[in-house]
Amino acid sequence: MKVKIKQFAELQNIEFETPIKIDGKNRLGKTTILNAVAWCLFGKDINGEELGVRIYSNEAELAEKKAEVEVFFGGKSFCRKSSPTFTRGGELKSRVNTELFIDLNNVNQSDWDKFFDFKTFKGTKLINIDLLLVNPLLFLNLNYKDKKVILNEIAIKDDAELGKFDLKAMQDKKKTLKKQINENAKEQDAINSLISSIIDREIEEIPEKIKDAHQKYLMLSQSDNTELIAKINNDNALLLAQQHQTKTRLLHQIEDIEDDIRRAQEMIEELSKKNADNLIINLKPLHDISEYEDKLHKSLKNFNEYVEYSDVKEYYKDNKEELDNEDYVKKILHDISVVKESKFNEEQANCPITNAFCEIAKNNAEESFSIKKENDIKELKSKILAFFGTEMDKHNSHKKKLYDEYNYYKEMYDTVYSQNLLISEENKNIEEKIKEAKENFEKVKQNDIKIQERIIESNNAKIDVLKGDLAKLEQEPIILKKLPEATEISVELRELNEEYERLNKEIIGNVAINENNAKIKDEYNQKKKELKKNYISLVADFEKTSNEIIEYTEKISKKLKNVFDGKYDLSFELFSETLDGEINDDVCNIYANGQVYLNEATTVNVGMQILYGLQKFYGKSYTVLLDRTESVNDIDTYDLDIIYTKVTEDNKLKFTQI
Repeated sequence: MKVKIKQFAELQNIEFETPIKIDGKNRLGKTTILNAVAWCLFGKDINGEELGVRIYSNEAELAEKKAEVEVFFGGKSFCRKSSPTFTRGGELKSRVNTELFIDLNNVNQSDWDKFFDFKTFKGTKLINIDLLLVNPLLFLNLNYKDKKVILNEIAIKDDAELGKFDLKAMQDKKKTLKKQINENAKEQDAINSLISSIIDREIEEIPEKIKDAHQKYLMLSQSDNTELIAKINNDNALLLAQQHQTKTRLLHQIEDIEDDIRRAQEMIEELSKKNADNLIINLKPLHDISEYEDKLHKSLKNFNEYVEYSDVKEYYKDNKEELDNEDYVKKILHDISVVKESKFNEEQANCPITNAFCEIAKNNAEESFSIKKENDIKELKSKILAFFGTEMDKHNSHKKKLYDEYNYYKEMYDTVYSQNLLISEENKNIEEKIKEAKENFEKVKQNDIKIQERIIESNNAKIDVLKGDLAKLEQEPIILKKLPEATEISVELRELNEEYERLNKEIIGNVAINENNAKIKDEYNQKKKELKKNYISLVADFEKTSNEIIEYTEKISKKLKNVFDGKYDLSFELFSETLDGEINDDVCNIYANGQVYLNEATTVNVGMQILYGLQKFYGKSYTVLLDRTESVNDIDTYDLDIIYTKVTEDNKLKFTQI
């Protein structure tokens, strides 16, 4: 590449060819040379920042301020020229007038960008990708979010599988699975607690003395009452067991429904706290138009009130006092009065010889004097008229300035007014969307609350029915069948038999309770078995999802490793795993030989390796612009064309071909 800097900032008439090293002390213009080349190609400095009036020399006269840089490469000439613009008060504006030339042909900015096929993307700021192919330090200094976007686009290009992988959806799925696993585990713990809370009744043995008394009582009773008594005892035991089982079932149903009501109430409370504040979008502010409106009215008033003349006499009539006080007019008027007051000198016209010819000569001289006097007065008056005409033209020319001023303010007013109309329309659309979103949000919210309220209402009705059944069960005593009485049985034997019946009844009831407990435990264990089966399935799905995410991140890293292959073993960390196993994608770390923190020399060479990879990936070849390399002994150029600078003790810029 060949560079010609005709004028740029403090630089003038500098030419060189690449590859080249530029040495010299600070403030000699090394960085300015790099910026000049970047400005010629991209219109910005090597860091992608606007240069503004920095392209002009601070010491140059306003009229001489300009910039012109020409670059030759790829068999073509590329030239950018800029000249300054000024305010009405003569102050230098930051905006510049720019001309672009390709092979001496003037082109517009669009054609220039199209020729270079500039690629840009808007991250935290607008970035020209091509600048990253020029400055090896620029990519490393980008915001991590911007670096991540560029690296991700490089990694998924030409890879349909990576391109269609939805990392956010997979992360959400993983979170959902983890939540379901935790909820499943809680349900299993709850069932274990319920099973542990079921306590069987202890079955006590009836003392032999009471058993013997019972047998003796049966013997004393009529023998044909034995089967009847056994049947009555069995019937009574069955009634007691059925009552306990029904009561337990009703209590469990009430408890389950109360849990449903509590969950619905929590849902209503959570929904009630939600609001549409997060839907608020700041409207765009309107431009202040009052200043332009005032200036417009004032300029129009000045224009309309300003009198324009076509007749000098009218102009003199309206401005007599001012014009008469002009020194030039006073002098001419004085000269006119002097001419008017001048008299014909007869003595000069007298002839010493008296004859008719002398008299004629005298008369002719007097007439000539009068004619000359009138001509002198006319000439002086024509000078005044000419002066008045000039002044009138000056006066009239000011009206054109007033008209131009009016048109300027009108254009400014119309522009701001049009912008305000567009902003108002945009704000109106935004307000409509916010209103619609809020209405939909409230509708959905109220509908969800109503659903939960209906659930609570329905469940309360169910509880009322169940509690009524429970109260009815508790209020209606079980009528047990009485055993037939035997005749001639002693009071003591009868009491012992009653004790037997009481103990036997208690044993039968406890056995029935234990059997019911066993049935409930079986139901709980079956549910626990189903939960455990679902738990295993959820864990397997969770691990599969985690592995797919890990596989995706590893493929991304491998792809980038191949793109940026070089002297250093570069690895790219675009994702990290938190302590609880979540994937954090708010990172973008670059490791060189396993190190993330690099010294200045390593940073430069790593930047060169990445720049080389970017140029290969985007299929473009630019000359590298590398600033301040004094910390680097050996620069890995990867055979790229390069301009690099180094701070030395040289008092003048030193250009060395490499």
